[in-house]
Amino acid sequence: MNHIDEITCLLYLDGQLDRPAADELAAHVRECENCGAMLRALEHESLGFASAFTEVDEELPARLAEPERARAARWAWLLGFGVGGAAAYALWASVIEPVWDSLTQVGFGGSSLLTLAVFNGAFWKGWSSMIDTIETTAVVALGIFALSFLPLRWPRRATIGIVVGLLATVAGLGLAQPATAAEVHKEHSYRLEKSQVIHDDLIVAAQSVEIDGTVDGDLIVFARSVTVRGHVTGDILGFAQEMRVDGTVDDNIRAFANTLTLNGSVGKNVSIAVANADIGADAKIGGSFTGAGNDMMIEGSVGRGLLAAGAHTEIEGSIGGATRVAGQQRRSDLQPY
Repeated sequence: MNHIDEITCLLYLDGQLDRPAADELAAHVRECENCGAMLRALEHESLGFASAFTEVDEELPARLAEPERARAARWAWLLGFGVGGAAAYALWASVIEPVWDSLTQVGFGGSSLLTLAVFNGAFWKGWSSMIDTIETTAVVALGIFALSFLPLRWPRRATIGIVVGLLATVAGLGLAQPATAAEVHKEHSYRLEKSQVIHDDLIVAAQSVEIDGTVDGDLIVFARSVTVRGHVTGDILGFAQEMRVDGTVDDNIRAFANTLTLNGSVGKNVSIAVANADIGADAKIGGSFTGAGNDMMIEGSVGRGLLAAGAHTEIEGSIGGATRVAGQQRRSDLQPY
């Protein structure tokens, strides 16, 4: 027979020739060296093509092999911070903004309040370092918040994101109550007479403030000198150069002052940052005392613990709980903190 062409050889290799033709071709290539060489070459090429198109098992990329739970954690973080942002907005809209509007309506907004506090001498000079501390704390908090968005390989991040969001929501719902309209005064001097009663929170910004009457709420005061001889059923938050409390405070005193004198009674806790503090022998503090300052004299009674940090601290009164003092002390039975 004649030599075999390439098409017939390819049909033979693919098994597409009928049985007689295939037997005839196989007998021919055994006798014809040229046709046998061509068939072997075509067979080799066919095997090469077949291996080239054969799928090779490859390792699955790591990003696709990540567990579904870990990928879902990112959504949990986004959900948590989204809920937290909504809670912060609710807090601003329901509490902060109405109070700020009330302060603006009576004539002292941010700029005038800053002028009163700094340039008119309502605050003592040591506040500049405290402001720097507050700013530093704010920057650190912002940095921690930014780092929370970095990809972290931590299997519990989904739980943390959800918990943060829920806590922010609870805080927002708990604090975002309708803001009550406090009574606000801004003047050179303010005095609440003994016969007067204010059934609301009282906010005062003045050079001199005297409270002889009753404040049925919180007292927030910005002044050069503050004297409280009356009754405050809530807290006292005071920013002053000189502050004196001879009356009764049912809840807490939070004071930032150059000099603080306390001869009255406080139902709960006293927390102060002052240059000089004098807690008189007639003073009674139902809760704890926490103070930071230069010179502190404590002659009254403290119902619970005491924590003081100052250059000089002298304690002559009774302390109902643990006593810790940082700095020089003038009482032998105190334990250094």
